[in-house]
Amino acid sequence: MSIYFILVEPKLPANVGAAARALQTMGFANLRIVNSQAHLAPEAQWVAHGAREVLTAAKHYNHLAEATVDLDFTVATTVKKRSTKRYYYSPEQVKQLLETKGATISKVGIVFGREESGLTSEEVHHCDIASSIPLANPQPSLNLGQSIMLYAYVLSSIDIEQEQEILAPEGQMKALKAKLALLFESLAISPTAVEYRWAMERLGVLTEKDIHFLHTFASDLLKLAPNGDNINPNSTGN
Repeated sequence: MSIYFILVEPKLPANVGAAARALQTMGFANLRIVNSQAHLAPEAQWVAHGAREVLTAAKHYNHLAEATVDLDFTVATTVKKRSTKRYYYSPEQVKQLLETKGATISKVGIVFGREESGLTSEEVHHCDIASSIPLANPQPSLNLGQSIMLYAYVLSSIDIEQEQEILAPEGQMKALKAKLALLFESLAISPTAVEYRWAMERLGVLTEKDIHFLHTFASDLLKLAPNGDNINPNSTGN
């Protein structure tokens, strides 16, 4: 499992440098920047002392959707409770959820928002699940670099146990989301409907065995759905 740390519109070069240093320290190297050039500033290089290669290899994207299109599973980190998600998981709970996924996901994105305003509701909704760091006191809150260090520390000890029988070599979670989208479409349930959003959000807590079962179950339902003759239940969504 590869983990990508995604920074959305970071403003301060020092924070990006601190993020790179945190990732290098905890054994990660995949950094993605959305709509910002802060990682190119000299201050970022200075703060990232010993981890400048992480900044050099960082990839830039214009939009969050572009930065996550190749990922199987994404986690939005946020302090504020957004109405688009019903459940919020601590970093340790995120680690436990990822450990249960086995071979169903291979590329995971941990998404961090702007220093002052965090992620928008739309950006939180774009991700599969939302995560929040439990704080004893809401003020002063953790800064961006501290938050990234905490997630990197917790996720550095992920231990993946795979089921003996694998449905597909990779991308099963992503394929399942695409298959369920087809199922909802066949039932005339809009992506903006509450049922659709909640169902997609709860996919994040499924174990590898659950995902295997739901693949088969959704395929069977698609065969029975209206206009099922025009739907390929084996579609991977790729």
